[in-house]
Formats: sequence, C-alpha cells, structure tokens
Amino acid sequence: MGNHTSWGCAWLAGFSWFAACSDGGDGNADAFVAPDASVAPDASVAPDAFAAPDAFAAPDAFATSDGSTIHDGGAWSDGGGSASVLPPLACTGATLTRMPVPSEYVANMGQLGSLVPPDHTFPTPHFYFYTKNPNDPSDIEAPVYAPGNLRLTGVTVRHYDKLRGGTPNYIDYSLTFNVCDDVDIYFHHVRSIVFPKLKAWIDARQSACSWAGDGGTNTGGGSNEQPCNLEPPREVIALAAGDQLGTAGDIRGVGGLDMGMRDWRLTTGRDYVNADRHCKGARGVFARCYAVCPLDYIDAVERAKYLNLFSTMGKPVESTNKCGTVYWDVANTAQGYWFPTDPKYPSYSEEYVLFMAPSPAKPSAEVFSMGRAVPDLNGQRYAFTPKLSGLTNRRFADLKDNQIYCFDDLHSNEFDMTAQNALPYVIVTQLVSSATFKVEKQTRASCGTGPFAFAGKEASFTR
Repeated sequence: MGNHTSWGCAWLAGFSWFAACSDGGDGNADAFVAPDASVAPDASVAPDAFAAPDAFAAPDAFATSDGSTIHDGGAWSDGGGSASVLPPLACTGATLTRMPVPSEYVANMGQLGSLVPPDHTFPTPHFYFYTKNPNDPSDIEAPVYAPGNLRLTGVTVRHYDKLRGGTPNYIDYSLTFNVCDDVDIYFHHVRSIVFPKLKAWIDARQSACSWAGDGGTNTGGGSNEQPCNLEPPREVIALAAGDQLGTAGDIRGVGGLDMGMRDWRLTTGRDYVNADRHCKGARGVFARCYAVCPLDYIDAVERAKYLNLFSTMGKPVESTNKCGTVYWDVANTAQGYWFPTDPKYPSYSEEYVLFMAPSPAKPSAEVFSMGRAVPDLNGQRYAFTPKLSGLTNRRFADLKDNQIYCFDDLHSNEFDMTAQNALPYVIVTQLVSSATFKVEKQTRASCGTGPFAFAGKEASFTR
C-alpha cells in the first residue's frame, strides 16, 4: 500500500469557500486552510480552455501533441505502475447523463482551476460541490450518484487523525472510475459508500489499512492525513448511471465533494509550455493533463442547473467560462506555470511554485498565485488591475522582453480591491528568458516611475 497521488481537498463545515489542501505527490493534504477560489480566463490574454469534444458522437481516439495516440487498448493506469484491465468500451453516445450531486443539494461550487496557494498554488485539476441538505439546515450530507455508467479502477481510503472541528479518526474515500476507453473520472471525499457490491469490496480490504496517528490537527499536511491505496480491482465492479454510489458532506468538518474528469482524446490536453512536468505517463488520472469540465459532457438542460452555482469568496464567478480551466500557459511570456530552480525545494510540491494569469473568477484582475519560494512573501494570491502599457502592473501575457517590471496596489482578494486594503509592498519581476523568470518582494508603498532593479533577494523560476 503506497501513497496515493491524489488532489483531494476537504472543507471546513459551514464555509462557502473551499479550504486549501496540498498534494505534492505524497498523498498528504492540508484540508483546512481557508481559501480564495478563482475563475476562468479572459480570452484576450488566455489561451482557449479547449473546444470540448462532442460527448454524444466523439471519435474513439485523438492524438497527443507529440503524435502518439491516447487509446491503449482498454488497460487503465494511474501513471504509477498499477493497472486494472477492463474490457474495451468505445466512447459512443452520452458519456455522462447527470452530475453526481443533485443541484438541490448544492450550496455552491468551486471552479476547475481554482487557486488556493500555497497548497493549490497551481490551478486545481478538478472542481467542487459544496453540499447542503435541503430538508435539514443543520446537516450537509448529500447523496452521490453515478453520473454515467462507471467501472471502478481504484480506491484510496483516507484517514485523518483529527479534523479541525475536533472529530478524531475520520475516514473518507477517493475513487477512480472508467467511463469508457477514453474517459476517466475521480471523486475525493466520498463520506460513505452505499452501493452494495462496491461497499462489500472495500469492506473486505479496508481492514488491511493501518494508521500511525499523531493526534495533530490538519493545518499543514504532514502525517495527519494518511492515504491507504487499496489494490486495483481484478473484477469488474460496475455502476449504472443514477445508481447511488455513496454520500458526501459532513457537518463535523468535510463540506463537499471533489470531481475530476480526464478525456484522453482531447487534442489540447497537453497544452503546457513543458507538458512533461504536468503529465504522468499516458494516463495519469490525477495529473493536470487532459483535464476537462464534466459539465461539458451532460445535456444543456442538466448543465443549466449548475452553471450559476459557481462562486468565489462569496461572490458569483464573473467569467464567461464559469466552470473554469487549467490551460493557461502562453509560451515566451510570463503567463502560466513556473517551478522553482532552487534544488532545496521538492519538485513534487506546489508549496514553492508560482502561477500567473488573469483571475479565473474575475478576469478583469490578474493574479500572482504565490508559493513560499520568494523571500519574505507569504504563500497567497496577489491581485492587481492590469495596464496595457508601461513598466508597472502589465498583463502577464504582455511580459515578453527582459525588462524589469514592477507591480503595486496589490490585494489578497480581487473582489475587494479598495485602496485601504492594498498591501504595503511591491513585487518586482523579470522574464530573463522564455524559460527563466525572477521575482522579488520590495517593501515600499508603490512602484514609482522606474527604471526598476532587484535588491539581491530575488527567487528564480523555470518552466
């Protein structure tokens, strides 16, 4: 039972924002750092999220950007070496027929591509349902149904020594399913399993999991959250669309359900400057490549029930792409994903990376999603109103030369950018080359007119 590379998030009950969680590839998550969410792109400065494939008449296989095909004959793998062989099943007809949580049980939703640094410094490769019980305001547990015909491919039992609300020895589940040869989905934070065959299969194996409890609260990852990856199923455990899988949401500390979806036919599924950093093998279901919005795979009537539920920090998403995206890289500019060059920072952790793009929730603002690699800068969001010219507060997609640019009038919340809430320092940057970017904090109220220079405490990043 190795650690499970997942991207699970949990929420503090009662919050309309999602709480941060980390997964640096070690399966550990910080389930309870309160958030900012984010939103989708401004088409003028962001690449197209993707043209969603026609879910009702899609081709059996697409080609990757490197010319290789995605379809692998029906063997599913999570990129970590384990595989569950399923009979081939072509992707024809409706891929999904519904969402897993009925809309009347959804208080609000968080976007695909949400930003919650320093744990989710990069856009999240799944979206979120924050649940409620319409029949009981004191409860938030909601039913979870199979959104299409599903075949089980993996189960991780996730144990928390203690939730911040005080609940000890809490357990929930991460589940992966194959929909058809070219589409996989996953859920994090399934609170209970009710589908009889699946419940029996998990119950027969869960007793083999063991937990080394340290009694800590989940405020920084570490050993408080421990994943137990069950052996891949060697039999077909199938659910029909509409079967109740389980439940999600718990008033004691976990506020909803994560859902991720991968379409291996997506021609833009590797649209990153350095795709190898984001993809794990041909079918890394928890990696960032081939991520799609599940709402694009259901009919328009069902989709309309959910689109206006997306919000960030209590504010409705302003982007026209309400569901969100993860495809933000713009080559030869500053916009997109950056990794620290300092070898002391682990390559698998989002705690030290940097992401820059228009706010996914409010495209009129641009956001530094900052990890902890820049000296004296907290891991958080830094939002500003972009300018179209000059050396201050330029759009990230316009940073194409090696001049030094300065950013001021920074705010931690792009929905509250009043002067009295501006942060008392500036951020200075330089795109040294297409693959090298430098960032430094400087303590002064505003940038001034320039020219600008570093003071010797800059951090360096690479694609």
